[in-house]
Amino acid sequence: MTSHHAKANRPLDSEIDKDAFQSPIAAGELEQKAPQVEGNDLMMPLNPEGEMSPARGVLAYHPLRQYLIESEGGRLQAHSLAFDPEKKEWFDIFGDEDRQVGEWGHWTGQGMNWNSNCAWCHMTEFEKGYDMETDSYASKWTAQSVSCLQCHSQAIEHADAAEAGLEHVSANPYGSENAELAMQNCAGCHSRREELTGGQFVSGDNYHDHYSLALPIREGLYFADLKAQDEDYVYASLQLSPMGHAGVSCLDCHNPHSGGFVAPKENNTLCMQCHGTGKLDSPLINPTVHSRHSAGSSGNSCIECHMPTRTYMARDPRHDHGFTIPDPQLSLEMGIPNACSSCHSDQDDQWAAEQFDKWFSGPSVEARREHARMMKQAWDASTPFPLEAILPAYRENENPYRQATYLQLLANAGYSSDILKTLPDPTQSLEPIVREAAAQLVANDSPSNPILSALLEDSVRGVRIAAVDSFLRTDPNKPMDLSEWQARLEANSDRPQTRLQLASQAIEQGDPQSAFEHMKVAASFDSVNSAVYYQGAIILASGGYLEMAHIFLGTAPQEATADGWIDYAEGLLWAERQNLSRSLESLRSAVSKDPSQDRWWYNLVAAQLRIGDTQAADESLREALSLHPNSNALLSLLQPN
Repeated sequence: MTSHHAKANRPLDSEIDKDAFQSPIAAGELEQKAPQVEGNDLMMPLNPEGEMSPARGVLAYHPLRQYLIESEGGRLQAHSLAFDPEKKEWFDIFGDEDRQVGEWGHWTGQGMNWNSNCAWCHMTEFEKGYDMETDSYASKWTAQSVSCLQCHSQAIEHADAAEAGLEHVSANPYGSENAELAMQNCAGCHSRREELTGGQFVSGDNYHDHYSLALPIREGLYFADLKAQDEDYVYASLQLSPMGHAGVSCLDCHNPHSGGFVAPKENNTLCMQCHGTGKLDSPLINPTVHSRHSAGSSGNSCIECHMPTRTYMARDPRHDHGFTIPDPQLSLEMGIPNACSSCHSDQDDQWAAEQFDKWFSGPSVEARREHARMMKQAWDASTPFPLEAILPAYRENENPYRQATYLQLLANAGYSSDILKTLPDPTQSLEPIVREAAAQLVANDSPSNPILSALLEDSVRGVRIAAVDSFLRTDPNKPMDLSEWQARLEANSDRPQTRLQLASQAIEQGDPQSAFEHMKVAASFDSVNSAVYYQGAIILASGGYLEMAHIFLGTAPQEATADGWIDYAEGLLWAERQNLSRSLESLRSAVSKDPSQDRWWYNLVAAQLRIGDTQAADESLREALSLHPNSNALLSLLQPN
């Protein structure tokens, strides 16, 4: 019970937490939120107005501890003010970020709600108990922290049999040879993913029956070399890497009970288990020859170079599990951090790139760079989509997690599965992650595509749900079993995007009042996010409820109107209501707030042409094209009718 897993979530302890009761705020940080001691309670700020509430529990142990406070509706909130047990001071996990009340990620907001975002991975047999009607929680669990039972689903039967002197019952649900299934149990928490079943995963289950894994299909989660940028919790990084594809699992490096390493990482002993023996067909490596750094130095350490740390939550440095190659050239091109410059802080990236190229060059280095450039280009909507590079990458790369990434990029770009006719059929892949991505790509085909119908009967729930998603976009009237798809929505109904999906469903069922209620809850989860109001208004407008859409936009606070999206939505709504003068007023306001939106300019010019103001339309189009010379939408306005 000394591992970090065992201390993942616990009650306050007067001995363990006494330092927190006596410690100051870090210098210069948020003095107005300082915890206070009242009797035996550690009092934490409940809201920005200064109301205090006793801490009711603790998340994590080292290098930081977050304290939980009670809020309305059965909520526990993970406070952004955390305690550093080494420095013995309080600090804010968001550092210099100025998160505002009403934002999803503010410490009073739904993004910091323990019941929804933290508890399943910090507790044992946690049940969220969210009531969609009352927007409240009645959460329950078997034990605080991650106990044996969380990873060994037959542990109770095992203990009972042993106590009764009966025949041995194994507590291990994986089987002695199934490292992949064991790793999927780790992945239930150590991955960034969407819940499909609301915490019904138990050890021994298939990960893809319960989760949809987040892959690097948009900028921000990963750097273009597939090094983690935002928190990905390591599973996808490992699976995207050559090592993960070769069969390296969590248990090859980590002791699941102590949380320590299975071999010393000093002197590269841990890594040389494979790279010194050829295990899993690993290339044999002499670290000193390979690194050009002396034994015992940071530059000679496999982990320092290929698993660089990135700090999250202000003070939690975590090793990257993508096992990427540090390449200063990509730092120069794209700002990707590299281990060389991080260590040689007295030198710049240009120096590091020149040194790197003296030591390492050749086709493999350039291939990795081209792959990073391809990913960057695919994420960037302002550049042509790199179809001619992604298709060969899909054909030549056997890693299913990379294949799935390419398929999702193709699907998001609007391509159909027709472009894959000369390539291996992804719907026949043995890997569910590939079939799930294929279902998204096939959604761009004809609604009657028999391939998509076959995926509705797939053996893995995640693939079936992806197929239903696709049909609901292309052929919503197709008879199909929606129970799993609906269960996924209900499992995530305490998130704004899911509430908007439920609102859309209500509109399709002719129930605008229920849709409006779902939208209000969505807005309460992220009240200063203009996208929630824009999407909600579009959903209502799609059902013809234009006045109700305007009412919903009117509920947005002033903080949500600064970026122009609400003005743009109003412009579209007034145009639908045939009030072009008010539409023009709103569209002008939108482009003044954000001239980078070429589609907004298009709608403005189109509205000016509709009222016959060709001079204003010509002036707007000239200004828009000066900003967006390659915009297909704007260029289409130059074509004669």
